[in-house]
Amino acid sequence: MANGELLPIMVEGKVSETFGEKVERWKGENPSEGKRKRLKHLLELLNLLEEDTLNIRYQLLHRTASAIKEAQEMNTANALILVHSFSPESKWFVDYAEFVRLFNLLPEKDAVIGPVVINRVNLYFAWVTSKRGEAEISQTDPN
Repeated sequence: MANGELLPIMVEGKVSETFGEKVERWKGENPSEGKRKRLKHLLELLNLLEEDTLNIRYQLLHRTASAIKEAQEMNTANALILVHSFSPESKWFVDYAEFVRLFNLLPEKDAVIGPVVINRVNLYFAWVTSKRGEAEISQTDPN
């Protein structure tokens, strides 16, 4: 619950593995009809254009679209996509940063950023880094 409202949170835990392939490689030169439909659906949910996402990791698109879809199904106004990094050097933060910039947000570590309104859902993002087994997070003032 957040301010008395449900808050679906989609969590992606990472140590050293990537967020999957970049969209351009994931779909390939001659994507199947299934991949075309899946990508189109994700992009519609996120209000993004395919050409803007070709260099974005597919897993970030999918996890974020899941957060939007879950919020819609739960009939709640907010959703959070949270990356929990267990990597001491914050491996793959650059990919996360490039992704959140698609939504005109300034990426930060150990902070909640947003919201950006996507399909009537206030979408927040967070990158949390574990330090000695504890996740530290602070919320930034959206104003």
